[in-house]
Amino acid sequence: MLPLLLATLALALPVAAPIAVAPPITPVGIGVSHDSLPRDPIAYHARLLRARALLAARNDAAAEAVFDSLTQEYALDHETWIGLATTRRRQQKLRASIDAYQHALQIGGPVPGNARYWIATAWAALGDTSRTLETLRQLVHDDHELDRPGLASDSAFAFLATDARFRQIVAPRMPAAATRSDGWRGDVDHLLSEIGRLSPDHRGKPLPNETRALALRLKASIPTLSDAEIFAQLSRIIATLHQGHTMMWGAGPPGTVAPSAMRFTYLPFQLHAFDEGLHVVATDASVRDLTGARLVRIGSTSADSAFARVAAVTSVGSATETLWTVPIRLSDVLLLRGLGIVRGDSIVARFALPSGAIVDRTLTPVSAPVRGKLPAPPTVTAPLFLRHVDQSHWAQPMQDGRTMYVQFNQVAGDADETLADFGLRMRRELAAPALRSVIVDLRHNNGGNTFTYRELLRTLIAFSAGDGHRVYVLIGRGVYSAAANFSTDLERLADPIFIGEPTSMTGNQHGDEGRVLLPYSGLQATIAGVKWQLSHPWDRRASIVPKVPVSSSARAWLAGEDPVLDTALRMAAAP
Repeated sequence: MLPLLLATLALALPVAAPIAVAPPITPVGIGVSHDSLPRDPIAYHARLLRARALLAARNDAAAEAVFDSLTQEYALDHETWIGLATTRRRQQKLRASIDAYQHALQIGGPVPGNARYWIATAWAALGDTSRTLETLRQLVHDDHELDRPGLASDSAFAFLATDARFRQIVAPRMPAAATRSDGWRGDVDHLLSEIGRLSPDHRGKPLPNETRALALRLKASIPTLSDAEIFAQLSRIIATLHQGHTMMWGAGPPGTVAPSAMRFTYLPFQLHAFDEGLHVVATDASVRDLTGARLVRIGSTSADSAFARVAAVTSVGSATETLWTVPIRLSDVLLLRGLGIVRGDSIVARFALPSGAIVDRTLTPVSAPVRGKLPAPPTVTAPLFLRHVDQSHWAQPMQDGRTMYVQFNQVAGDADETLADFGLRMRRELAAPALRSVIVDLRHNNGGNTFTYRELLRTLIAFSAGDGHRVYVLIGRGVYSAAANFSTDLERLADPIFIGEPTSMTGNQHGDEGRVLLPYSGLQATIAGVKWQLSHPWDRRASIVPKVPVSSSARAWLAGEDPVLDTALRMAAAP
């Protein structure tokens, strides 16, 4: 925990007097007085703006001089210390950069891990092994570094690759002589340890009883289980956390070296849970004719039972997230084998085609999953909300210029326009006198970087404040992560009307997943490393629920219809 700068307050009360008046409260130990404040605060701010511009332009020598003078004039601003440290680091003034980063950590500020990482790289460049290792230890265990495995392959620390202390900090390995059972048990222990290190709900606390009980049972059963069954049980352990951004995904990144080599394959299609059941919405070329078909059975297991089994080993924060995540995991053949849904290499599934015919197909697994945002069926003209899902954001006026349709598919920029620039462009376009409504379609948006949507948020808030203006927001199960944060900010500040299905999460969410690489199996998991709190502290909703509930059925999807947008347009057209 960062030191508390204002931890001690002195309050002296006279003892003898029956009625005492306390003297002013005086901060103790922070070394700040009126003499240390800027003589001209307006000029100080102007120089800060100049320092920012120089930093952005990478004019590091000039920026360093300005930041240095700012820190001397006023020592409490975290930004000036980080700016000073950055300019020094980029000029290879490594010891001086360490001093500035450490000062920033001492006074407090956002994202301490960033500063700690750069301190570690500086000590590494200076060849100080001891200080590098200690800083990395603090980064991993005190700052709860989200990408611990990434440190092992970071070129800044290449000179430590054979150092056992370094390996223990960033990527513990199993002893070369470990048996299969010992290896898997080590993976279970490492997973539990990483949950305790990463999860904000469990740091410094015992893990849930169910989590620990399942782990003990798995460790005892390992000799009798196949690798696929162990993978399924590891997934079940993670599912007990009931958090978004938390999952046992499968194989580690390309190049992962592990004693146990596990081969993952996938069913050759993508499923979507419509009201009528699980339907194939995208396919590999080998089964193109199955597009639109409803899954009836896989192996000897009904589609409903297969869904329930996979749901039981999937960590989610809401019932809606189950509808979004489980169809994705249902394509994982190793997981299906581990759960006993399929056996062997021959996978037979039964489908109900859109024509009504029932067919059985033998499926050949593929090496890469068929995944993506919901596409349009190939047999119809794509409705508006399925036309440009590959773009992060786009817009077009409708209803004779009285309504603007904004599709926000990813909290990220496009190749030709940043998200901030899109928000500013929308501000200009929404200023048109004829505009009365804006429809923001978030149904494809599964997140990105929360800190990049500010300008679009400000634009929509400003529009909502206009006389007679109304903001409609189309939501559904695909609204996740940073998009859920955006929805919550809109809810608090723009008073929108939500239309569609519930979201998978809200702005009070578990997010920012940390990556976990299990040393024996090479399996990769994610554990949510942050708890966001963008709604009020008592808001325990797992989803934002629409005030105008509209579902999207398989029948509507196959027909190229969009009842959710149609509803919003009817509301926008009303007097």
